[in-house]
Parts: sequence; C-alpha cells; structure tokens
Amino acid sequence: MTIKLRLLALLAVMGLLLLACAAMGNLALHWNHQSFKTVFDDRVVCLRQFSIIRDAYDDLIDVSRRLRGRQIDPAQAKDQIERDLSNLHTQWSAYLATYLTPEEKALATELQGSLDRNDAIAAEILKRIAAGRASDFESTHADLLTSLRTANATLGKLTALQVREAEAEFERSETTAGWSRLALLAALVLAALSIAYGIYTIVVQVIRPLGGMTATMTRLAAGELEAPVTGAERADEIGGMAQAVQVFKEAMIAKRDADAAAAIENAAKMRRAQVLDDATRAFQSQVTQLTHGLASAATEMEATAQSMSRTADQTAGQSMSVASAAEQTSSNVQTVAAASEEMAASIGEIAQQVARSTIMAERAAADAAQSTTIVRGLAEGAEKIGAVVGLISGIAAQTNLLALNATIEAARAGEAGRGFAVVAGEVKELASQTARATDTIAAQINAIQGETREAVAAIQSIGATITELREIAVGVAAAMEEQGAATQEIVRNVTQAAQGTQSVTVSIGSVTQAASETGAASAQVLTAASELSRQSEQLGAEVSGFLATVRAA
Repeated sequence: MTIKLRLLALLAVMGLLLLACAAMGNLALHWNHQSFKTVFDDRVVCLRQFSIIRDAYDDLIDVSRRLRGRQIDPAQAKDQIERDLSNLHTQWSAYLATYLTPEEKALATELQGSLDRNDAIAAEILKRIAAGRASDFESTHADLLTSLRTANATLGKLTALQVREAEAEFERSETTAGWSRLALLAALVLAALSIAYGIYTIVVQVIRPLGGMTATMTRLAAGELEAPVTGAERADEIGGMAQAVQVFKEAMIAKRDADAAAAIENAAKMRRAQVLDDATRAFQSQVTQLTHGLASAATEMEATAQSMSRTADQTAGQSMSVASAAEQTSSNVQTVAAASEEMAASIGEIAQQVARSTIMAERAAADAAQSTTIVRGLAEGAEKIGAVVGLISGIAAQTNLLALNATIEAARAGEAGRGFAVVAGEVKELASQTARATDTIAAQINAIQGETREAVAAIQSIGATITELREIAVGVAAAMEEQGAATQEIVRNVTQAAQGTQSVTVSIGSVTQAASETGAASAQVLTAASELSRQSEQLGAEVSGFLATVRAA
C-alpha cells in the first residue's frame, strides 16, 4: 500500500471516529434530555401538584376546625373553602392530563373517589354556612377528617410511586450514560490508535526514509559514489524516489568512468604527439644535411644544367605545389585523426547519458510535485478535522453550561431536586471529559499538521535538487552541441584533404612530363646524377625511418 493510501485511510478513519463521537455525544445528550424531561414533567411536577393538593386539604381542615369553634367569619370561611376547592381541582386536572402508568391509574381512580367524597362534604359545609347552621359543623368536621385521612393515604401511595418511577428513570439514565461512556471510550481508544499509527507512518515510513535519502544524495553530490541507496525495493512513493536516485548514481558512476577513460586517452595522445614532434625535428635535420649535399652535386652539374633550366624551373614549381599540397593534406589528416579520437571516446556515452538523465530528471520532478500536492492535501484535511474538533469542544462547553443551569434549578427545588442534581452533576462530568478528549485530539491534530508542513518543506528541497540535476543534464546537452561542431570541422578538413590530394595528382603528372623533357640531357649529368642518386637513397632511407617512427607512435 502506498503512503498516499495509508494517510487517506487514516484520515478517513479519524474522520469517521470524530463523526461517531459527535453522534454518540449528541445521542447521549438527547437521551439525558428526554430522561430529565420525563422526570420533571411526569414526576417532579406531580409531586408539586400533590403538595398543593395536601396544602389545600390542610387549609380545608383548618377552616372546618375554626368554623366548629366559631373562630372565623362564615363568609370568610366560604371564600376560603371555594378558593381551596378551585385550586385543588385545577392541580388534580393537570395531574390527570400527564402520562399515567397502569398502577398510577388505579391509584388515581382510588383517589378520585376520596376527592369526590371530600367535595361532597365541602359542599355540605358551604350549604350549612349559607343556611346559618353553625351548630352542625361538628359532624361535617368529623366526616371531613375521616375522608381526608383516606385521601392522604392514597396521596402517600401516589407520592411513593412517583419516587419509585423517578428512581427507575434515573437507573435507566445511568445505564444509558454507562453505555455512552463505554462507546465514547472505545472511540477515543480507536482514535488514539489511529493517531499513533499515523505518527508511526509519518515518522517511520516518510521522515526517516526521506532523511536517509537526503543524506545519500548529499554524499553523492560530494562525490561519494559508493554511498548505498536504500529503499529502492519499496513499492511506494519513497521507493520510486530511491530508484530515481539510484539511476542518478549509476549515471554519475558512468560519467566518472568515461572521464577517467578520456583522461587516459588524452595522455596517450600527448605521448604520440611528443614522439611525432621529435621524429619531425630529426627528419628536418637530416633533410637539411642532404640538401647541402644535393647543392654540391648541383654545382658540378651546372655546366650541363643550362639546357635543363626551363624544365628544372617547371619541375621546381610543380614540386613546390606538390610539397604545399602534401603539407596541407598532412595537416588536415592530423586534424581529422585528433578530432576522431576525441569524438569516438565520448559521443556515444554522452548521448546515451544525456537522454537518460533528462528523462529521469523530468520523472523525478513530476514525482516531487505530486508528493508536495499530496502532503498539502493531508495538511488541509488535518485543518478540517481540527475544525470538527473545535465544534465538538463547543458542544461540550454548551453541555457543561446546561448541566450548571440544571444544578442551580435542582438546588432551588430543594430536597425534591436532589436526584436531579446528581444527574446534572453526571452530565457536567461527561461534558468535562468530552472537552478534555477534544483538547487531546486537537493537540494530536496540531502535531500532525506540523509534521505535514515539515514533509512539504523536505519534498520541496528534493524538487530543487532534482531541478539542479536537470540543469546539469542541459549543460551536458550543450556539450553535445559542441561535439557536433567538432564533427563538422572534421568533415571540412577531410574535404580539404581530398582537394589537396587532387592537386598532388595533377602536379605529379606535370613532373612526369618535365622528366621526359630532361631525358635528352641525362647522359651529360650521369656523373653528378650518381652522387645525387646515392644521396637520394639515403634521403629515402631517412624518410622510411621517419614514416616507421610515425606509425609506431
């Protein structure tokens, strides 16, 4: 699997985990809200309604007692009883409108009978007040006490039921919170493992190989061509870069070998040139001596040379042409030989290495650009994950604030809100844990972003190095153009050598014709010619020795 796929998979897993944490946190908050709402609407409010009903009945008992003892004005008592009954009926109707369990419905039906009896007794009291029968309050007071005892007993059962239902709802909320904590803990463990794997992948699979490759390239640039290139066997992007560096190393080794061979060849050329120069100097000395001998023989032939003057002049002129053409041909041939030896040693190898170096430099530059784009994409993904973490942190802070408000409301409720305060404390603790977890995740994501920026800088440095190598390849291509110019020079010199050879051929024809004309005077110069022949043989021997020396060089 390539590094790109590993990092993408890691980011996908972390993103899914973050989404899962957010979803579980939101679901847990929803469950807690529903639990709190159920406890408050169906239990806490009911307890408050029961308390108001008890207070109303207590007030009825007090009014009845005061009526019996004639301690209250009947009209005032009538108003008080009517207010108490109205308040009682309002609270009871509101209670019946809430959700009732089967057991709660049975108790409510039982209490409804007591309430009806109490209403009948209260109605009787109001009737007697209206009739002015104050002496009859003793019996109604006794009936009211008996009925209220039954109603209070039923209210006690309903109150106990509300407490049990609240406790059951609390236990269900605790169970839900426990599972939510376990799920969040599992998600956090998976996130920690994913972050650890991401750090391992970046450090071991990217940073260390890139560091080793940078060190290898530095050693290669310093001329240490024996430095090993590690990681070429890998199947990911690092392996591709290592293979490119290996190609550069092989090209540098080949260039070093070619330079060494060229240096050896140049040394051999210098030695051959020195030998040729020494032989030329010796040849010049011998020719000078022979020229003096020929001059002496020519003096003896002066008497008979008049008839041969015109032909000798023509022969001398043609000989000069032959010598000039021969000299030009020799110079051109030497130029061709030197240029050919230089070109043969380097043209083939340079052409091959220029092509390979250019191709590999382009490929490595493209790979470096692609790696830079990939790691920048990873940095953008890490920033997006950081934004999600910030959102989760905000949700946790809001949850903490809601839990604080719930705690304050529970404190206001007094003893009845104690269980609600415990639940609010649990929610506050859960929000704090969520905040701490998001801070940890944010820190890890910041670390990932830092490592990603370092990876981008390292890859850009590699790209710059590859660009320099490509410029070197362009320089080599320029050298190839110079070699082409040298080849053109060789062609031109060869053409001149061919023309010089034609001139030599024509001059030799002229010399042959002049020799025919001098045949008539050959008898007269026989004696001088013998001496000239001997010296000519010696000159031929010297020339042969010179040519043999040149061939040996």
